[in-house]
Amino acid sequence: MTTEHLLCQYQKELYHFILKKVKDRFVAEEVFQNSCLKIHQGIGMLKDESRARAWAYRIVRNEIINVLQQKDHISSDSSEFVEEDINDDFDNVEVCCLDHFINSLPETYKTTLVNIYVEGKSQNEVAQETGLSLANVKARLRRAKDLLKNNFVQCCKYEIDASGKLKGESKCTICD
Repeated sequence: MTTEHLLCQYQKELYHFILKKVKDRFVAEEVFQNSCLKIHQGIGMLKDESRARAWAYRIVRNEIINVLQQKDHISSDSSEFVEEDINDDFDNVEVCCLDHFINSLPETYKTTLVNIYVEGKSQNEVAQETGLSLANVKARLRRAKDLLKNNFVQCCKYEIDASGKLKGESKCTICD
């Protein structure tokens, strides 16, 4: 896999993910550029091309933390803040099943989830575009997340902790 191929495939998705986390266009561009450079420098070490997306997200997450710490947006002790936020989005779960699980969602839930987490739209924007109430968009998003969690528990043998977040290591028979 080449850097060009990986970035062509995931560029918009990665940028929207960064923008959603840092909430500043200039910081997002800096994080994206630094991440692209690191992806380019490390692409030769990528052993399994099927994990390219998860690998790129790991680089982006680390770069978000680095840049925010450098800019004093968060202290070095508070990288947990970024990680907790990312946990809510399922992006820290490095499994091959994520795309499959999203694609298997009922269309109404899938559309809402993709609009918010992949395309980077706000819940208000999705409500306005679809003609739904904000409460309905939030309910669809919550149901989509619940379905994804259940899929990860059933297929990949993750556990759900007391706060409702996925925990543990993947023991997926499909991936391993």
